[in-house]
Amino acid sequence: GSWSVLLFSFIAGLIYAKAGMNLKAVALFSGLSLLINSKQALVIAIRLKRAGAFTVFAIQIITGLLILLMTDPELLRLYPFGVIPMIYLLSFLIYGEHGLLTEIAGFLILCLASLIVHFSFTDEINAGLYVAVSLFFIAGVFKVRVQLKRGLRERFMMVFYLLSSVLAFLLMHINPLLLLPLTENLLFSLTLYRVKLKVTGWIEVLKGLAFLVLIYLSGL
Repeated sequence: GSWSVLLFSFIAGLIYAKAGMNLKAVALFSGLSLLINSKQALVIAIRLKRAGAFTVFAIQIITGLLILLMTDPELLRLYPFGVIPMIYLLSFLIYGEHGLLTEIAGFLILCLASLIVHFSFTDEINAGLYVAVSLFFIAGVFKVRVQLKRGLRERFMMVFYLLSSVLAFLLMHINPLLLLPLTENLLFSLTLYRVKLKVTGWIEVLKGLAFLVLIYLSGL
């Protein structure tokens, strides 16, 4: 789910920054959590057109940003990445909450946690880390689509995505073995073995944990 991806992305940034879970990290995660949680109010506001939901959304966004900037004012340097939430909002309005582009943009937002926490502890904008974390977790979007629709198109998209991710890692000079947990995605796409959606969620959690271990061992 969204919260597990947010947490794993955040921890990935901590690992690569060689930082621990201290008060600064807790404050950053609190601010990010408020921003991510604002999605619920946004969905209600757009679907039901309730003014109160818009107010809650605005309060959560403002409070989350204030916490982040009070924790580290230098985070303002990451303003170009603000285009990603804008893409999500536009995609949400055009394609709906479950459109492919909307879901991908949503995961790109969640994975910003790795970029933000790493920058806050190192003062370095590590685009490679962000792309690597994003490519790994976005695979979950295609995995769920394969499980729900079980069509040839969805299976082809999953395989193509995995091959493209390996190529991207090689081009960025990042160890492609970090993608090893995604071999389960390939196996599922090829065999379509039966598993409940709830079990799929736990499988994704285990794959996320394995990804963090691989980052720790490889240093990315």
